[in-house]
Amino acid sequence: MQETHTVKPWYKQFWPWVIIGLPTSVVIASIVTYFIALDGIDSVVSKDYYKEGLAINTDLTLDKKAAEMGLAADIEIAADSTVVLKLSAKDAQTLKSMEGRPIQFELENLSFQADNIVAVLIPTEAGVWRGKLNGQLRKATWNARVLGGEWRITQRVENTVPTHLILKS
Repeated sequence: MQETHTVKPWYKQFWPWVIIGLPTSVVIASIVTYFIALDGIDSVVSKDYYKEGLAINTDLTLDKKAAEMGLAADIEIAADSTVVLKLSAKDAQTLKSMEGRPIQFELENLSFQADNIVAVLIPTEAGVWRGKLNGQLRKATWNARVLGGEWRITQRVENTVPTHLILKS
């Protein structure tokens, strides 16, 4: 007796589909990864980091001026993005000289430059400035700055939503 072996066509066998399926799944996974990467693209923290690094020495003079004046800022940020800044100095004459001048308050998001927040604060009474933030606060690591023209107070705020800050020079 003669046995007949019928050979199945290749497309009905298991192994050719495994050999074709593995590279195909890798191609599909790489295309999906590409689109995920495009959607979650990170912003550049600083476009001109070299020039900013060179300028850091000139920026330190602003911090030294604030320390000489003995400045401290007590900042309250309300849920509606209203900012109230109470400024104190080691002598009353320093605060008197700042009356009528606006102060800039900045929150620099150290992770995403696009999320930086700024408020121009207008003096409302002796030693008190008020304004409104131009963006929404979220949990992040921030670099908080108060700028008064010829002086600056800076402080890093770690992984939080800042609502009450005390900055000292």
